[in-house]
Amino acid sequence: MTPPSNANNQDELLGEIRALRERIAVLEAEKLDWQRLGDPCHSWLNTEGARHFLVDLPHGFEEIDLDGRIVWCNEARARLLGQEVQEIIGSYAWDRMANTEASGWVRQLIYEASVELPDPGVLYLDARHQDGSVVNLRVDWNYRRDAAGRVTGFLVLLLDMTREQGVKSALQKSLSQFEDFMTYCPGAAFMKDADGRYTMLNPNAAEVLGGEVDEILGKRDHDLLPPEAAELLRDNDRQVLESGQPFRGIEEIGEGRDAFKLLTVRFLVSGDDDRPHVAGMGLDITRSDREHQELCESRDRLREASDRLRLLSSAVAQSGEGVAIVYPDRRIEFVNEAFAGMHGFRVSELEGLDLHKVFAEGQPEQLLAVEEQLDSAGEFRGAIWHVAAGGGSFPCHESHSLVRDEDGRVIARIIVARDVSEAVAAEKRLQDAQAQLEQRVQQRTSELGEVVARLEKEIQERHRAESELRRIWDSTLELLVLMGRDGCIRRVNRSLERTLRVSEEDVMGQPFFNLVAEEDRGRTSRSWAKIRAASSGPRLMVRHLVDVPGQAKPEVRWLEWAVTSVEGTDLVYAAGRDLTELRMFEVRVARQQAELAHASRLTNMGEMASGIAHELNQPLCAIALRAEACKLSVLRNGPSEGVVSDLEYMREQAERAGEIIRRLRGFVARREPESKPVEPGQLVRDMLHFVETECEQEHIGLRVELEAGLPLVNCDEIQIQQVLLNLLRNAIEAILAEEEGCAGLSREILVQGVRKGPDIVLEVLDTGPGLSPKVGDHLFDPFFSTKSGGLGIGLSLSKSIVEAHGGSLLAYPREPRGMRFVLSLPVHAGPVRAKLSRYLGRSQRKEDRP
Repeated sequence: MTPPSNANNQDELLGEIRALRERIAVLEAEKLDWQRLGDPCHSWLNTEGARHFLVDLPHGFEEIDLDGRIVWCNEARARLLGQEVQEIIGSYAWDRMANTEASGWVRQLIYEASVELPDPGVLYLDARHQDGSVVNLRVDWNYRRDAAGRVTGFLVLLLDMTREQGVKSALQKSLSQFEDFMTYCPGAAFMKDADGRYTMLNPNAAEVLGGEVDEILGKRDHDLLPPEAAELLRDNDRQVLESGQPFRGIEEIGEGRDAFKLLTVRFLVSGDDDRPHVAGMGLDITRSDREHQELCESRDRLREASDRLRLLSSAVAQSGEGVAIVYPDRRIEFVNEAFAGMHGFRVSELEGLDLHKVFAEGQPEQLLAVEEQLDSAGEFRGAIWHVAAGGGSFPCHESHSLVRDEDGRVIARIIVARDVSEAVAAEKRLQDAQAQLEQRVQQRTSELGEVVARLEKEIQERHRAESELRRIWDSTLELLVLMGRDGCIRRVNRSLERTLRVSEEDVMGQPFFNLVAEEDRGRTSRSWAKIRAASSGPRLMVRHLVDVPGQAKPEVRWLEWAVTSVEGTDLVYAAGRDLTELRMFEVRVARQQAELAHASRLTNMGEMASGIAHELNQPLCAIALRAEACKLSVLRNGPSEGVVSDLEYMREQAERAGEIIRRLRGFVARREPESKPVEPGQLVRDMLHFVETECEQEHIGLRVELEAGLPLVNCDEIQIQQVLLNLLRNAIEAILAEEEGCAGLSREILVQGVRKGPDIVLEVLDTGPGLSPKVGDHLFDPFFSTKSGGLGIGLSLSKSIVEAHGGSLLAYPREPRGMRFVLSLPVHAGPVRAKLSRYLGRSQRKEDRP
């Protein structure tokens, strides 16, 4: 950016500032006595003199009632916005505001003033003129009271501050231009306070003082320079401060070869703190000092005017600006190439020509002002239009200086001119651009008005949609909760309020976990962590404690929740179902299923009664025979080692019988399901004891093939033994049901156990007749049986038990005959799944029952 070059702009701006200060002083002098106007003890406002005073008042004045209507105003108020008095009276005070914000301020002020009676004050508002322009208003207001002291309205004084705002903007622009000037000025510019501290300086001044701008600010010359040089500069500052007159002279800063010689001017200015400051500017003349001295000596030797003029002409002949020397009779003596070139003439065509022939016609007042300023001040600076060779004209910014001889007589005029056509054109383009900008602003304002109307319509539609959504939200049967990702509740629907007997106000802002029973909060917290990491989480089956009037203990409600994150927001949506009745039904079904399993075990024991009796009879008979033998031996020979051996054998047989009874009682006893790690081989071996006797009696082979080192499985031992017993009993019955013509075929049952991946697989294979595919499709259906008199619950119940353990039970036909039942159970890897009790009939704790 280049520094500003038009000096007249600065003069005009200073003039505007002085005019602004004078006007403010006048306004302060004419300020109305508000206490007098508003005092009910004085009826001065209702007098004819007061009305004449207000009518002739050069400032806008209006009276406003408590509803905001204007009941009276003067002509100055009407002129402020280009209206008529009749048009204003009866309208609202906020009707002519430039924007909705200003209208809102006025409405709020009138409302608050009519209710709370705040202190009178001053507002600065933008109003809309009749021609569409914006008027900056200063609004001074006070109360209007009746004789009883009650407020009946408002008295308002309005001052047009538009011009003042423009001057302030121009001042800000001037300050910006001044900062650019300081930055790009080739000289060293600075300002000090009365104590000698630097308050402002440009980079050139910082270079002279040997530092950076930020380092020098706030320091004195004594902090930066040698004592003698610093004291010299301080003396010059004191001279300016004491005399108030500028100081001009040459100052030396520094010592030796690094010293600077400056051509300096120092003058008095007023600082930001209204204290006197010293400002100055210096040009570095260190290098040109010798040339300047030689020039002064030459100027002393060449006193004659003609030689001086020729030397000056020679110096400016090659200047980039136009230079002309004119004699007192207005005859042009000399022009340089630049002056002739800007006019489109040759140098010879202009020399000898009357100066006024170079100036364009139609500006006699400007030419007269040039002559008057030359006569009075000896110089002129300003803009004059010149004639171009093609017949046109162009503006020049030029300076005229008079040259006098030793006797003070004018011997020539020196003119330095610069073509400012481009600057004028640029200013014209700027004005056109400003006009276009204002037009676009108006157009954009209109468009924004349409957009605002459209947005207001959309907001209304959105409010209707939100109302409809709220109605649907409250009318749905599902329990709905809207939460933040921190788990705090933001909204619930009526179904949740009815089910959990709470209100939205009670739970608003509380964590969702507070509604969950303490036993289930751990699971809920872990699921919530998964929801934060993903867009959704697993379904939650949790308990809620509900306080019921008249009941000592809270009621337990089982709710299933599906939780999903709302995309693009920090909200989480949860939908729940009340499954308390379903839970009660499942509990009843589980209990009935447990009773059914117990009945099935009793049935199996009844069917195996003969085999069990035979197995018990063996150790009992052995005990009886050995007891008899011991009796005879003692009677004949007395106690002996053989008797002790017989007694030991009797003890072993008694323990064998007791073990059989223990397994039988454990298998048929009514008990709660209990899952624990179990060795698969032990499960198989325990069940073989129940069927070995029957297989021997029926001549059925029983073979076991178990893989070595099978890992543990997590299961209820009795329940899985019941499944194995059902499969073994079905295999025996299938082989025994073989037709007589096939009696010569192999009769064998094979039990295999292997590990396959994460599961332990137990297979029961028989050589019976097998089943047709049609029958096999319904093999695990409840109450489906191929046996006469069968209930059809054994395999169905077995499949339910295995699936509750997380396993599977499948059936396949063997080739060439027989069936293969495959039981799969997962390898033990941790705690038992909680759903086991749901299917195996585990009774709930009393406080958990719905």
